[in-house]
Amino acid sequence: MQFKIFKYRALNNHFELHPYTMCAWVLEDDWNKLLEDYPIYREGREEFFVKIECDNPAEFSDFVIYTRLAKLPSDSIYSREGEGLVWLSQEIMPERDCTTNKRSTVEVSVVQTTDIPTADVITIKIPEEEVERWSEKDFESAEKHLRKQLKLFCAQQRFFYNKTYTDAVVGTIIKTSPYNGDDEQPYWISADTQIVTEGKPANPQQIIDFTQIGGQKKVIDELRRIIQLPMNYPEYFTKFGIRPPKGVLLYGPPGNGKTMIARAVAQSFGAAFIEIDLSDALQKFKGVGEYNLGKKFEEAERKKNAVIFIDEIDAIASIREVDSANHEVSLVGQLLSLMDGIKSSHRVFVIGATNRLNVIDPALRRPGRFDKEIEVPQPDLEARYDILQKYVKLDAANLFSDSVNDEFLYQLAKKIDGYSGADISALYTESVMSAIRRHLVIDKNGKATMTEVAENIRIDREDFDSAFKVIKPTQVRSEEASQWKSSMNHE
Repeated sequence: MQFKIFKYRALNNHFELHPYTMCAWVLEDDWNKLLEDYPIYREGREEFFVKIECDNPAEFSDFVIYTRLAKLPSDSIYSREGEGLVWLSQEIMPERDCTTNKRSTVEVSVVQTTDIPTADVITIKIPEEEVERWSEKDFESAEKHLRKQLKLFCAQQRFFYNKTYTDAVVGTIIKTSPYNGDDEQPYWISADTQIVTEGKPANPQQIIDFTQIGGQKKVIDELRRIIQLPMNYPEYFTKFGIRPPKGVLLYGPPGNGKTMIARAVAQSFGAAFIEIDLSDALQKFKGVGEYNLGKKFEEAERKKNAVIFIDEIDAIASIREVDSANHEVSLVGQLLSLMDGIKSSHRVFVIGATNRLNVIDPALRRPGRFDKEIEVPQPDLEARYDILQKYVKLDAANLFSDSVNDEFLYQLAKKIDGYSGADISALYTESVMSAIRRHLVIDKNGKATMTEVAENIRIDREDFDSAFKVIKPTQVRSEEASQWKSSMNHE
């Protein structure tokens, strides 16, 4: 049957056609006409695939697309455009045809599936700059959903999207095996088909969620209340004519998870995590730091769902004094301007982290910028016990001896009063090293050998005791450094 193309942009379309299914869409009456000779598809027992073919070089490039077909209700808003149309995402059409408003004629026919081969390998190229912030799990999820949705394809573009559906990129199929020299040859994708991705960053970001963070439940609960509303329900703020909170300052001693909490916030709400570090802002040449800050905020605005994290914000947004350097004043001014420019319609939230809350410029701490200040405290007894449980999995009998039990962990939590979350992590790492060193032998020639295979090594109480003697908490080390500096000044 002949149709006219009605293109929509899947990544941003007012028709609200689900972009991630990558279907072609027709009105219900057109759907029924196509199925007059194929009742099996009408009953929904099998998926309905069609071939969409354009052979009108005067208006469009020649192209062939194989895709699922889905129906739109005849009484919906789509019926206003008229029957005889096929809704087709411009993302899977030839690039030079994506901007035209012409409605060229295409031929839509039901696919006969019996003679279509299955692909052994398909290679998809995706824009590296668009997935640089994806984690390994995001890529695994994207491949899983691509495998589920693609099914039947030829050399064309397809969505590659992560599990949260907040980031979707268009990947181009650049190679198929076996290949017979025909770009319009359709293939099936099966569970055995290998999907190769080009453009994937060498070191994908690590996923951190709230289950991995111990001892900060109150902080996490408060952050969720502050951020979840503007992120997920902005219409409630719009109704009453108020602007949602733009940012929050996390403050407290170092090593207690401020960065991890910010990453987990972004992950839990399906938001992009955009980090601004000191190297972005503190630049040698005038104006470069301000430009870099602007680029980060522009990236967040494009995402329209992002958490911007500024670590050690006191280094770039300290109190402006009369004798402050020009670049310091300029950086603070740029940050103020960028936060004021965040649009209410974009779900962008800024989290700053600092160990020195008292040096942050007051203009940033007023309502409308960093609306809330939350302390991330040194862990108390229950928090230390919770953190230890994150590392010491008592049900992992292949890792710990019987002497390491719940009572031992609680007593250890009492013993390490003053330890930060990072100190507890270091304590666990040192205990593992102690367990390994017990089976290490170094001969007179300096050659190191192990007397036990890795599978048989267990961590016991003595290893934790040994680590406790070695690991000093950050607070103690800071005090020792201050005393040493004071003594040097006196000399």
